[in-house]
Amino acid sequence: MPKFKQFILLEMPQHFHSGDDIAVNDPKANYAITQSYKQTHINIDTIQFQNDEIDVYYDGNKSGGDYAFISGDKTLAEYSYGAHDSGFIQTDTIWQDKAYRGIFRFIFVTYLLPKYKTIISDHRLTQLGFNFWVKLFNDYNSKFQFGIFNMDSNETIKIDSGEEFKKYYSELEEMKKWRFYVML
Repeated sequence: MPKFKQFILLEMPQHFHSGDDIAVNDPKANYAITQSYKQTHINIDTIQFQNDEIDVYYDGNKSGGDYAFISGDKTLAEYSYGAHDSGFIQTDTIWQDKAYRGIFRFIFVTYLLPKYKTIISDHRLTQLGFNFWVKLFNDYNSKFQFGIFNMDSNETIKIDSGEEFKKYYSELEEMKKWRFYVML
């Protein structure tokens, strides 16, 4: 479970709603989450998105980590991942403030991908996550290499169109072995 959800469940249970929907866009909840990140994570960098200066907070080790992207007293995006021995990272959670549309794609391609070189999707890929990967492909397919990776056999398949993603996306358990990837 991502740290922002853990924090709300422990410290602000009134912001938990049915169906695992947590009101992270609620200003009080977001402020509390931001203060928690500032206490538990290290400020490692600053990036610019549109007119906002965003502080990058990080907490992690060689097996994975958690990033928070904060402007002032507001968390704008969060990313957690697991690291693999072969050098790539696997997405665990992506969250972005709905008021900052496109911020996470920007962070993904300008900050995370240059740092880690290869990023793969998570095994719990939701429809929103699938949409993120298709949009990422549509926006950046001429700049980066995209494909599908089989976690069981290490087979890789290069993707040449956004439509090809649909063949490998399903919430069925037998399809969970397939991950989308993007490489520099």
